[in-house]
Amino acid sequence: MAPWWALEIDRMQRLPHLVVLAMLAAASLGAQAQTLGRIERSSTLTVAYRDGAMPFSYVLPGQKEPVGLAIDLCKEIAQGLKRDLNLHDLRIRYVAVPAAEAIHAIQQGKADIECSSTTDTRQRREEVSFSHHHFYAGVQLMTRVNAGVKDWKDIAKRSVTVTAGTSARDVLARHKLTKDLKFNVIEGADFAESFRHLNNGKADAWALENVLLVGMRASDRNPRAWEIVGEQLSVEPYALMFKKGDADFQRAVNKELERIFQSGEYQKMYERWFMQPIPPRNVNLKLEPGALLRAQMRRPKSVIPDWN
Repeated sequence: MAPWWALEIDRMQRLPHLVVLAMLAAASLGAQAQTLGRIERSSTLTVAYRDGAMPFSYVLPGQKEPVGLAIDLCKEIAQGLKRDLNLHDLRIRYVAVPAAEAIHAIQQGKADIECSSTTDTRQRREEVSFSHHHFYAGVQLMTRVNAGVKDWKDIAKRSVTVTAGTSARDVLARHKLTKDLKFNVIEGADFAESFRHLNNGKADAWALENVLLVGMRASDRNPRAWEIVGEQLSVEPYALMFKKGDADFQRAVNKELERIFQSGEYQKMYERWFMQPIPPRNVNLKLEPGALLRAQMRRPKSVIPDWN
């Protein structure tokens, strides 16, 4: 057995390493608790949203706060946080953020959570974290009825608009139906600009998740002028987005989402936004939930399979 002084020297030599480990552990715990702690101290949940993402998050004319399926989900999550944190009141502060800036806004702490139509991907998980999925979409095309675009092969030697921060550009670049086609890509800063490119003839088609295209078409003054075409190229699992590594906040959000899904509350929200007339033009999107979403209602999860 080593003498006492040798053991003491060994302990002292290892002390800095133990201090570093303790500091890292404390920092990790602090990162996990920071969002809930900030919410508890301020009695405020800051929600980032993407305007124009009908029916998930959009602002009606003359109003300041957004509406939509994702907004309803985050309102319920806020009530769950209020209950779990034992707060007398919890205010929701909304921050409009374009798709291209959403990840940066979350990383910089400008919002606690983003509630919109953001796709959960492996690449994005390197920068932020996501909740259980709340919808599944897929990239298709919207074009004028008489534009001569009926399938993906028809965009060859034409112009296609995509919206900054969405998945469409990457999907077009890698999918077997589109990666070898020669077409011009015009990027819109947001949904409104992409729709303008399509409307004024600068673009022949708009590549975006189909559910958003359905919403954009429904919001137009002449929805019959547009058609959604082409095989669905991807499966885009939508999720709520928040700061990476905040495990406590992620558990709190997912706990409430599980309650919403399994209690049947999500089904009611879905019927409100997809099976009934919605503002501002009282159009019924008439979209039945797909197989993936029906399975999610029964057993919520946030696993990303190899979709494509």
